[in-house]
Amino acid sequence: MIRGRFLRTLRSGVVLLLVAACAPPPPPQLTPEPLAQSERVFLPEPVAALGLPADARLTDLHRRLVAGESPQGIAREVTAAGVGPGSDAELLLLAEAELVGGDSRSALGRIARLTPGARGLAPVVLFEARALELTGNVIESYAQLRRIAAVDPVAARHLGELEPAALVGQRRRVQEALARGHVDDARREQATLELWRPRERETRQLAVEVAAASGDAQAERTALLDLGGSEPLTRLQELRLAALDLELGETGAALERLERLVAADPRDVEARDALSGARFHWRLTHSPREVRAAAVSPQLTRADLARLVYWLVPGVRAARGGTARIASDLTGHPAREEIIRVVNLGLLSIDETVHTFQPDRPARRAEAMGAVLRAIAGEAPGSSCAPALPDAASWEEVCVAAATCGWIGEVAECLPGGPVSGPEVSGWIRRAARDDE
Repeated sequence: MIRGRFLRTLRSGVVLLLVAACAPPPPPQLTPEPLAQSERVFLPEPVAALGLPADARLTDLHRRLVAGESPQGIAREVTAAGVGPGSDAELLLLAEAELVGGDSRSALGRIARLTPGARGLAPVVLFEARALELTGNVIESYAQLRRIAAVDPVAARHLGELEPAALVGQRRRVQEALARGHVDDARREQATLELWRPRERETRQLAVEVAAASGDAQAERTALLDLGGSEPLTRLQELRLAALDLELGETGAALERLERLVAADPRDVEARDALSGARFHWRLTHSPREVRAAAVSPQLTRADLARLVYWLVPGVRAARGGTARIASDLTGHPAREEIIRVVNLGLLSIDETVHTFQPDRPARRAEAMGAVLRAIAGEAPGSSCAPALPDAASWEEVCVAAATCGWIGEVAECLPGGPVSGPEVSGWIRRAARDDE
């Protein structure tokens, strides 16, 4: 009996030994791996960062987090302790645990719940910047780092690392807003870019594009001048700047700019045309008030027409010779000098029967075309645009010449007996003068 019990005990021991031999070994005890220093610098100790009274529990939890313990386990311990009013330190520690665990978006959500005072502290701003970066929002991360770079060495160092990508992204924001036609958005994004890097070439170029899209001539001119102060403008930019000069009343600057372009390339038709227009504009802006009023009048009188030809066609005022003619209805007329000159040069006629000019009668299109054609022919004999017209040229001949100059599409559009406006006559004078240069 004793022998039986012994055998049974022996067999049990053998079985236990066999089971123990076949069982897998116990899992090794893993030693937590501390977070790299490059990551730890973004994870401030919450109590100290927020300037709160010492809290050994939270300080120890933070130590364990950066030492490599499970961030989920740390978060559970914080949550189990409860997060109530005035719990900025607990919220920050939870956010840090979520960031370490790879959930940077949840970490940002936690930070958003901090009190305003806590959220504005440099260590919290640094942490939020890192969370923004890890969500892919490099631009906002860079913006946050700029807020504290002057007082936080880590922020200053990381700012330089993020800057190239942030600037590229910010420029892309401006360009995309312009592409969508959202000018206000583009202007707002451009303002940020100019705050960050106002002197960069790309910033200045985008400033020109944004100003042009906004339709603000003064802002566009300023942006082009600013760009030109750091690098030579392209030919197209010079032409655009000259056009803005004219629009804003800087006629002298436009003339100087266009004269340089034409001197650099006399074959540049566009620059020559612009120079001709600028010269015309200069003559118009420096002419008497009555002439400027006539240039925009919807319907010209014969006196208005004489004024425009006298003041705007180069050389008419200085011309000598002609046949003296007398008109009895010009005594005391404000445009007497201009009328006498254009009549004596044969540009406009008087009624030889009663010797009157009829200065206040509406001018007819054909006589306006004829006056400009003759004036330009006198300036440049044989001009391709202004063939010599006989004094008694028919309306048909005048209309053919006007069509040849491109003032009208075809002779049938001439309407020789119809009224004529100041802008029409000014346009003919400008175009004729351009063709002769």
